[in-house]
Amino acid sequence: MKIILSAKNISKTYKSLKVLNNINFDIYKGEIVSIIGPSGAGKTTLLEIISTISKPDSQEKYSLKIGDREIQSLNDNEVCKLRNESIGFVFQSHELLPEFSAIENIMLPALIKGLTKNECIEKAKILLNEFNLIKKLNNSPAELSGGEQQRISLARALINDPEIIFADEPTGNLDSKNSDLINDLFLRLRKKYDQTFVIVTHNSKLASMSDRVLNLKDGLLVN
Repeated sequence: MKIILSAKNISKTYKSLKVLNNINFDIYKGEIVSIIGPSGAGKTTLLEIISTISKPDSQEKYSLKIGDREIQSLNDNEVCKLRNESIGFVFQSHELLPEFSAIENIMLPALIKGLTKNECIEKAKILLNEFNLIKKLNNSPAELSGGEQQRISLARALINDPEIIFADEPTGNLDSKNSDLINDLFLRLRKKYDQTFVIVTHNSKLASMSDRVLNLKDGLLVN
């Protein structure tokens, strides 16, 4: 199996508090991996580091690879390019831009990548059809339900055909029906596109559906 992400000796300290302590794991192509643990265990901190949003402690020797690229060897512009082209993000609060329509929100990463407007529209419409939201393409986020907003967020994460998608509590603000819908989407997208997901979650159903579960407690991975 191809390794999509490799994290070695990842630590993080805030002031004198060791939030993460020597974390090591690999993620393989096509896996759905859930990161679970109690509040304050360091789950979101770990997700932010492995998704290149923040950096681990620099005084300790560490390695973070996405695909065949060593993140610590890239400059800031190269990391931003990698983040745009190879990584997708899904957040608990959707993070959709209120002044843009559904299709415009989906198109943004592809426009930043440099695709033409027509190419972006075509790719966004394919995703809207995939998620049964084509009739909502011109709606603003305020005109969408919470479940619809999260599906738009997931479509936005997919538009650049990323190597890996990171999701932070993607069902945290949803009712059980919409949570199940999003969970099923993760499984369907993995099966259809061999898409890789790393998901921080408190949703026990989503964790049970995952291929692997990483249990984080007091900054350590535990069995």
